[in-house]
Amino acid sequence: MVKSKKGKMFEGIQNYINGIEKTNFFRAFGLSLLVTVLSVAVLLLCTSMCAWYIVRVKSVISSVMFYGFVFSMIVPFQMVMFTLSKIANMLKLTTPLGLVLDSDYQTIPIAIQYLKGGHGSVDMGAMMATLVLSIIPIVIFYMICQKHIIEGVVAGAVKG
Repeated sequence: MVKSKKGKMFEGIQNYINGIEKTNFFRAFGLSLLVTVLSVAVLLLCTSMCAWYIVRVKSVISSVMFYGFVFSMIVPFQMVMFTLSKIANMLKLTTPLGLVLDSDYQTIPIAIQYLKGGHGSVDMGAMMATLVLSIIPIVIFYMICQKHIIEGVVAGAVKG
């Protein structure tokens, strides 16, 4: 049992009340809810229109857009994270609106792929090509670093 200087236990509802007051919990919860609702609304509106255009309008522009979104799914978010946060700081987007744009940026390509299947037929060739292209770098990395990976696994398994 842990006791405070006054001899009382560190448990009870008052600790929760203090935590909620000190962290401004309800304001943070409200902002999180606002960002989530706005992100989903903007995402659905923009991506459904874009997916409809890509499916219905057969042109060079729609093909370039589609393959641009496919390529952006291959690039890991960690590769663009620093640049994205730097640009957000430069444009003063460190606000709830900036969070909406950031979260939508990350999910737009996936949502367009999903909604494209709903507006037309699913392009299995493009999906398989995306899958293969996303797996190839991982396999190459593993083949190059296999010796070090196995040594690390074995070293971590040795006890004592």
